Amino acid sequence: MLAEYTPLRTPKYRPLIWKSQTVKLLKDRTIRLSMGNGRTPFCVLSTLPRGTGIRRVELVYDKALDEFRLHVAVSVKAASAEPGNKAAGVNLGAIHSMVVTDGKETIIYNGGELNSKLCYRNKKLAEFSHKLSRKKRSCSTSRLSS
Repeated sequence: MLAEYTPLRTPKYRPLIWKSQTVKLLKDRTIRLSMGNGRTPFCVLSTLPRGTGIRRVELVYDKALDEFRLHVAVSVKAASAEPGNKAAGVNLGAIHSMVVTDGKETIIYNGGELNSKLCYRNKKLAEFSHKLSRKKRSCSTSRLSS
């Protein structure tokens, strides 16, 4: 009886990526993915409307569901808002990272949390550099001379 193969580690699967030049949306709404020169293309049925600009396609393995998934990134035009007669003022500062007002309502974004993280990072960097400065350097020439 053959023993069942169990890998020592779980394999990591990298996604296959097709960029916009190798992807085409056909008239019957099929996505054609080029596999390279001389190879037959990989075709997938889709529900995308005609004329959709496909930017990128990724074939990703989902370990939890034990299946492959196709991620399609499309370009979407942003809805343009009509220009109005209202204005907003923005003040970028050091203590309050941003203050926004439209004359009636004011919103203050406090940068305290960001400042505290920056201070904590600098504190840890100082600790590491202090520990490194106290460490004696050894080189191969000093061992040879003794």
